[in-house]
Amino acid sequence: GDPVPVVGGPAAEEPFGLVPDATLDGAKFEGMWGRLPAQPPQQRPALPVAISTAVVEEACRRAGISVIASGTIPPGSAMKFFFYAKQAARQVDTWFLVELVLAPGGTAVASVKVENAQPDAIAKFTATLWGALAAFVH
Repeated sequence: GDPVPVVGGPAAEEPFGLVPDATLDGAKFEGMWGRLPAQPPQQRPALPVAISTAVVEEACRRAGISVIASGTIPPGSAMKFFFYAKQAARQVDTWFLVELVLAPGGTAVASVKVENAQPDAIAKFTATLWGALAAFVH
């Protein structure tokens, strides 16, 4: 018999991107943060660099990751951030929420929560996040 034609073939991988100017208000962020399950936390060594929260926020903003709140953690130089991002080109709203604790010369720990995200998109988002933080972490 003739070979059976393959229709469509394997699914093409969706291109991954983030909406550059996505907005999420504080109340919605808090509600989503409270109900979404956390992904396993990711940790990287943090470089011993003197930085401000504004420098870290700007690096993430350039990657499409927006800050909703940030500050320093007394008594040291550790900083805590809450970031969010929205995946582009999706028919359903796909959000990534992040709590990042960055201690220069110590560790950077990212806790990520997602809404409507596929596993490959979660991996690509975390790669984007760590890429944005490359000047501050190993």
